[in-house]
Amino acid sequence: MNSSGPLKIRSLALVIASVCFLFISGCQRTDETSDIETDLKPVFFPAPPAVPRLQFLQAISKPSDVTGVAKNSFEDYILGKEKEAPEIKRPYGVAMHDGKIYVCETSLKKVRVLDLKNKTVTFLTDDERLTNPIGIFVEPDGTIYVTDPTQGKIFVFNQVHNLIRIFGNGRSFTPIDIAVHGNNCYITDVMYNQILVLDKISGKEVMRMGKPGMTDEDGGFKLISGIAVDSKGNVYATDKVKTQIVKFNSEGVFQRTFGKQGRTIHDFVRPKGISIDKEDRIWVVDSGTEVVKVFNSEGQLLMLFGHPGNTPGKLNLPVSVRLDYDNVGYFADKAVPGAQIEHLVIVTSQYGTRLINVYGFGTFPK
Repeated sequence: MNSSGPLKIRSLALVIASVCFLFISGCQRTDETSDIETDLKPVFFPAPPAVPRLQFLQAISKPSDVTGVAKNSFEDYILGKEKEAPEIKRPYGVAMHDGKIYVCETSLKKVRVLDLKNKTVTFLTDDERLTNPIGIFVEPDGTIYVTDPTQGKIFVFNQVHNLIRIFGNGRSFTPIDIAVHGNNCYITDVMYNQILVLDKISGKEVMRMGKPGMTDEDGGFKLISGIAVDSKGNVYATDKVKTQIVKFNSEGVFQRTFGKQGRTIHDFVRPKGISIDKEDRIWVVDSGTEVVKVFNSEGQLLMLFGHPGNTPGKLNLPVSVRLDYDNVGYFADKAVPGAQIEHLVIVTSQYGTRLINVYGFGTFPK
C-alpha cells in the first residue's frame, strides 16, 4: 500500500487550514489590536500640563503578554500544539524578584510566576496544602512568603521555589498581608484585628501591635488589611472599615493615624494594599475609588493615579501595590525616550481587561 496518499491528504489539509487561518486573521479586527494601538500613546500621571512623575508602561492580563505566544490559535488547534497556561483571573497579592512577577490568584488557588527573563509562565508550587494565597512578599535573597487565610498558615519557599517552612501549625490566626523586615515577619491578622510579628526563621511570636476595640487615638483596628514597613522599621497597616492608615514604631508603640472616610482626593473609601518606597513615601490602594494614592511620611497627599476604567493606566477594583527597584530594565523599552525610571509600581486589579498594571516612577523629559 502506498503510504504517500495519507501524507499528501494531511499536507493538503494543513495548507487549506493555514490559508483559512490567514484569511480570517487578515479580515478580523479584534479588541486586542485596538488596545495595542491605543497603548502607543504614552499615559502619564499627573496628566499634562502638570509635571509627570509616573508613566504607565504595560499591562499583563494573559500568559501571552509574557510568552509572546497567543493561546488556542487556529493553527495551534490544527497542528495539535500544547495549550498555554490558564488565563489570569482575579489576581491579589503581587511581588517581583529577579525578573519574575509573582501573583497570588485566588480563583486558581495558586501563585503564578511570570518569568520576564525566560518568557515563561508557571506556578510557584503544586502543593495542595496551599489553598487560598492572598499576600506575598519576596526578600532580596529570593525567599518567598505566602499567606493563606483559609489554612491559617504562612508558606515559605526558597529562591528555587522549594517549600522550606510553614508557619501556623497549631496556631490560631488568619493572615492576610505580609511584610518582612530584618529578622521579623509582619502579618495582618484578621482573626484578632492585630499586627502579628513572627521571627522569620523559627516562626515564634515576637509581639502583637494594636488591640481589638482600641479607639482611633490608640491604634485599634476594625478590619485590618495591608501592611508595609519603612526604612526606620515603622509599621503601617490599612483599615478597610475605619478607612485609615495606622502607624506603629519598631517597638510596637502606636504613633498616629491618617486618613478618613470621604469622597475628596484626601479621603479613603476602602484602603487595602500598601507599600513604602526608599524615600518613605507611602503608596496606598483605595479599592473604593479605584486609585492609588501617594503620601509623604507625615500623611500628606502628594499625588494619585489610576482611576476606574479599562483604558491604558486605568484600574478596575485594584487591591495590591508593590514597588520594585531591581527590575526596571525589563520595562525600560516601554518608557519614553529620556525617561529616568527610579522604580516600578505594580498594581493588581481583580477585574477588567488590564489585571496587572506596571508603571514607572521617575522623571520625564519636558
